[in-house]
Amino acid sequence: MKFAPIQIKMFVPSPGNRILRQMGFISDQIGLLNRYFRESEEWKEHLDNSAGFILTCLRNKKIKELIVLGSGWLLDFPLENLIGIIERIKLVDIIHPPQILKKIKNFPGVECIPADITGGYVEKFYLEVKRFRRSGIPFFFEPGTIRPEIKRTEDSFVISLNILNQIDTFLIDYLKQKISIDEKTILDIRRKIQNDHINLLRDGRYILITDHDELIINRQKQGRTIKSLLSVELPASRYIKEWLWMFDSKGTYNCEGQTILKIRAMCSECPEIQ
Repeated sequence: MKFAPIQIKMFVPSPGNRILRQMGFISDQIGLLNRYFRESEEWKEHLDNSAGFILTCLRNKKIKELIVLGSGWLLDFPLENLIGIIERIKLVDIIHPPQILKKIKNFPGVECIPADITGGYVEKFYLEVKRFRRSGIPFFFEPGTIRPEIKRTEDSFVISLNILNQIDTFLIDYLKQKISIDEKTILDIRRKIQNDHINLLRDGRYILITDHDELIINRQKQGRTIKSLLSVELPASRYIKEWLWMFDSKGTYNCEGQTILKIRAMCSECPEIQ
């Protein structure tokens, strides 16, 4: 499949550390790393599967620029394996941990870009909450106002890395903590942000790795509760793999028991056969 060159604007810049700290992004990012330390053995298979899927899909392909959405702590991204193979690697996240900024200084062609991949909803919702507290004007969501865009060419490849479900969940949790918000509005936000993200990938060559269902195993190991995490259909892709991720084996994430996430990995192109 050949895509025409695309030249559109880069992501909306990150709103900055002050706002992100007040919204809880920074503490949430640290909390994720702490959970990884507690669950490192249980997470290993998932992280290896994610990195392996990426390497399989990118093998022997003509790629000058790799854009990674939701790079985070680089736990599930095989950065070292791709250095020297891909000319430019752009790691995109709302905020990059200082340890990662320090790490990439050793790698030529790697750049960290602080950006809001929702297209601006992070700062918009922060200001909406601030406005409500100041004036009491009710929150109103306009689903047609924002669409994220990205600058890319036919030699670019975009990876959405275990971020599709997270980008709306965090914002909704923030809104629910600060204001009253009805279920219809919550669903509208989920659909808008998730659908925009998928459409962003469809503009060119992509890899999408995401959790799509949450399984809760109770403490007696006798039953499961299944919760869908996505409000939109995933794109039809030419190469797909699935696996389970034991996200929380100790029952600290959900008081009902262990949390297992069902993962689907998709690529717009079939991998090269060695």
